[in-house]
Amino acid sequence: MPRPAPRITGLLRAENELCDGSLAVACRMLVDVADHSASVAPGVALYALAQAGEAADALGDVAFREEIACRALAFGRQRDPAAQFWHAHAIGMAAAMQGRHELAAGPLRRVVRLARRVDDCTVRASASIAALMLGDDRLACDLAAQAVAIARRRDEVIQEPRALAILAHCEIALGRYPAALATSLDGLRLAGAAGQLNRVVELHALAALAAALQGDEETALPHLESLSAEVDRRGLTRPAALASWAMACLDLAADRPADAVARLRTPTGAAAPVHPAVRLLAAPYFVEAAVRAGRLDAARRAADGYERWARRAPSPARQALAARCRALLLQNEADHHFAAAVRLHMAGDSAFELARTQLLLGHHLRRGRRPRDAREPLREAVHTFERAGAGASRWADHARVELRAAGDALPGSAPAAGGAAAGGPDTLSELTAQQLQISRLVAGGATNREIAARLLISPRTVDGHLRNIFNRLGIRSRVELARLAGV
Repeated sequence: MPRPAPRITGLLRAENELCDGSLAVACRMLVDVADHSASVAPGVALYALAQAGEAADALGDVAFREEIACRALAFGRQRDPAAQFWHAHAIGMAAAMQGRHELAAGPLRRVVRLARRVDDCTVRASASIAALMLGDDRLACDLAAQAVAIARRRDEVIQEPRALAILAHCEIALGRYPAALATSLDGLRLAGAAGQLNRVVELHALAALAAALQGDEETALPHLESLSAEVDRRGLTRPAALASWAMACLDLAADRPADAVARLRTPTGAAAPVHPAVRLLAAPYFVEAAVRAGRLDAARRAADGYERWARRAPSPARQALAARCRALLLQNEADHHFAAAVRLHMAGDSAFELARTQLLLGHHLRRGRRPRDAREPLREAVHTFERAGAGASRWADHARVELRAAGDALPGSAPAAGGAAAGGPDTLSELTAQQLQISRLVAGGATNREIAARLLISPRTVDGHLRNIFNRLGIRSRVELARLAGV
């Protein structure tokens, strides 16, 4: 069941437009290919419709997805396995984009079954997206990894960046954020070399999101800056939605929940970003931000929609996040739902999200005047962040602050906010090499713009570094930083 050869005039040009051009133009070109090949090569026609659906997905155009599904339905049942695959894919993905997950489930399961019988990069990658929408994250990740392996074995340099982007999506869904960042960077290198600028934009968004979910502003911001101009010019709704989600994660880590809510809402007030699939996946983070910002009605609506989907998903990671949403909303039953979330995280793959849930549980217990009960989950949160390679993240810092507030502290933990003077110059040893370099330049009197010119980064990135430095050292001003640096 290989991808149809581009023997129909215009198919190859349309696919090139899809990778590096106007997605709206690519949609029209692919529909034209489908119309001209429908009677002589239905498999090619259905493949072209599926590719048009991918363009519509990146644009966030639900109505066009529905039009594609109607065109696919008109073909009726097919005997050829390739035609069956693309037929089911077009119909299932259109239903999923509309939020009709019960109707999408049958066609998407058929997509996954058919894909297992073929050794083809494009088919496996498309089946991975189907599995992701079914909530089967582990299967989706396996299929995407297979797609990457096939592309590399066959030297399919055009298909490999797409397969890597889908793999990064899957790794984010599983909570494997460091792996997702590495995969995105690999994809960026290949997509840039191949001139696939639409893929470059999406991979920048994925890299930013993978970093932001860990609270790593220093890594996320340059990727967000790299894609900001292109998403509007190219009309790329999905990368724009991923970027909004990434910025919201940074806001949450910096204790700006109202800003996070604003980034994850549409003008009509529904939980967002506007791209339907991203909106669904981002819902647990919207719920957390909305609860912290006191927007409980909006949080409940988002949690209800996410839970309806997660209940049918075979992924313990999805069910853990749904349980965490319930714990945040149902304070009288929070202990029970937090315990369920931790149990489900243990069955999943994301140590980082387990640590985040332990941190939220500890915060809940401490705010409920149960500091002694809070200490164990907070200690576990710190240890889990460290095991996940995120011991220096802002989230780990939050866990240490909560633990001290609960009357406990880990050996060697950082000083509490406001305690910089007690830490003395040795506190600078906690900084990364670039943070230390910026600290010394600030202490010497350099402005953000001067530092940016010196280090070949943007002033906005310098500002992000400084916020992290102040947070890590427990200080609030450049004067305090200069004092710590001994100036």
